[in-house]
Amino acid sequence: MTRDSSGERVFYFVAIRTPDLPGVHFGLMAGHRTAAGRLEGQLMSNVHHGSDLAPGFRILDGGDPGLPPTVPVFGYYVGPAARITSTVGGRTVQAHQVAWSENPDVVLFWFGLDDVRAPVG
Repeated sequence: MTRDSSGERVFYFVAIRTPDLPGVHFGLMAGHRTAAGRLEGQLMSNVHHGSDLAPGFRILDGGDPGLPPTVPVFGYYVGPAARITSTVGGRTVQAHQVAWSENPDVVLFWFGLDDVRAPVG
């Protein structure tokens, strides 16, 4: 992960329980881990219809320069994902990615701030 003025940049899944979204059980939080080890959320994103475990790209968010410090473009994909890329300015940029420890079919990904400045999907 990366560090900025607020601490270590982290992404983590959070439980969601709402009757309006029966197929949605979790969201993805972009935030920080402070020097004391406390998690502080900055931007949460979740699926707004259907199932959070439907195959394919489920969330793409971040890249908002209005959120100091800037949140990287991030999301998750459900299914086998050997490599997640985007094309920016004519060049291919590869995302950082890791399988979720609670469900390895869910792949968290994020792009470096210098590589992708806004959501591309």
